[in-house]
Amino acid sequence: MNIALIGAGSHARRIIIPTLLFLGARISIVVDPDIEAGEFISNQFNCTYLKTVDEIKDIHLIDSFIVVTPPSTHSDVIKQLSFHKKPIFIEKPSGVNAQEISESIKICEEQKVFIQVGFMKRFAPVYNQSFQIVRKWDDLSIQGRVLTGPYSSNLDFLLDVGIHYIDLMYHFLGNIEKVVVKKSGNSHLSNWHLIFSNQHSMVASLVLCPNCTWGNPGESFWFQGNGQSITVKNLSEFSLHKKGREERKDDYYKNLDKNSSLSWKSNLTSTGLINHSVYLQGYLGELESFLQTARFHINPKVDLNDALKAVTLIEKMLIGEGELLCL
Repeated sequence: MNIALIGAGSHARRIIIPTLLFLGARISIVVDPDIEAGEFISNQFNCTYLKTVDEIKDIHLIDSFIVVTPPSTHSDVIKQLSFHKKPIFIEKPSGVNAQEISESIKICEEQKVFIQVGFMKRFAPVYNQSFQIVRKWDDLSIQGRVLTGPYSSNLDFLLDVGIHYIDLMYHFLGNIEKVVVKKSGNSHLSNWHLIFSNQHSMVASLVLCPNCTWGNPGESFWFQGNGQSITVKNLSEFSLHKKGREERKDDYYKNLDKNSSLSWKSNLTSTGLINHSVYLQGYLGELESFLQTARFHINPKVDLNDALKAVTLIEKMLIGEGELLCL
């Protein structure tokens, strides 16, 4: 599959390009206003370098677009690319506010263009396996804690990091009816405590703390329901415990030990793309999903509507605390 890569920054070079090459895609065009960055990729991968999106002419040579540019450019880039009627992958948040994303949704519907948004956490093995299990539960409660930072402002933190975990809550709970928001700390960079609930009385508690140092990030999630529990830590550790030892034919239960538990840790010693970093596995999953979307012209698993839900909630959070209705 021939890819036009929009954006040649460090994220594209370190994460996106190696993952695409691993999946067998080819970078045909790279677009970036930074001539040095663009020509570096052009020379390394023998592809055409263009300075602006407007210079793209040989559209018949391109199967899809991958957009890895700053959030402030997302809305304009979507508008420019949509007229080519090719599938688009764009990194989150896909717009700096809900109005921009809403306008992009309208444009893409008019042009009949598929867009997948880069919520890579959904595709990380620990969360993917957790979702496959809990979606069959009749009841569910979630507790999540994320420590990261530091960031310069609440908006920067929420659009860069917080949005991933807000999207996870929508992913696990489905249509969320209500969110209770509490915050502490200083006004420009707060710690957040969010309590989500859906129409089936499933509840999730999410704590986001951006005031830590980058030397000690951490994320931990606990899922409970149907007499079972799942623990996830730092993208690399997964543990399932199930009450009783009744036999289940479901593939996700076949490896339970005599204590009705299933645990695994990622191998962080391998230098291979997949095992050497659990961080990369989420990108591997989302880009593989996008390439299937582009190849078979099917709806993406994560789209602009998902981004709109998360960004709309973030805007409400920044206005004030208390109970927020999401429907």
